[in-house]
Amino acid sequence: MPIICMIILANVTHAQKYSVGFRAGGTANWASFRDKDQKDTFSVKPTTGFTIGALLGFPLKNNYSVIIEGGFSQKSRRLDDPLLENHSTYKFVDGTLLLRKAYKFQLGPDIPSEWFVNIGPEVGYWMSGKGYFTAGGPKYPYQIEFDKVPDGDLNYLYYNSANRVFFGLVLGVGMKAPLK
Repeated sequence: MPIICMIILANVTHAQKYSVGFRAGGTANWASFRDKDQKDTFSVKPTTGFTIGALLGFPLKNNYSVIIEGGFSQKSRRLDDPLLENHSTYKFVDGTLLLRKAYKFQLGPDIPSEWFVNIGPEVGYWMSGKGYFTAGGPKYPYQIEFDKVPDGDLNYLYYNSANRVFFGLVLGVGMKAPLK
């Protein structure tokens, strides 16, 4: 039954020119610090991650559209100081509301295409995390625990009263062309 509903939904959305789709991609991450002492203490290394999710687009006038995205992302962080390395991986649920302006062009004969610019807010919720410390020898893994009383177990890194909701601004440029 869900497959039939999806087919009907796809037909209805196609008739109304709405866009429904999936997104997936890689991310590059660099940690940053506001505190000058932390900036001077830690060496930050770039890391990679990924994002997957779904999107829904609504057309507006004058080649504008609104894109609503929701999904899951995994981001990581690597901090080094003179004695210790901390490698962390974080999992987020995130949502984005984008305003898109499209510019039509011909990629080739009979290939109508468009390039576009996106801008909008993003909200992310930090679900979980894990990582490991190393000092040039073995790895010491840990799990991140939120709002729990530390009990001396070194397999956990405790974050109490942590801000788990993140806000950001998304800027993007892309291109859309039909596949043959």
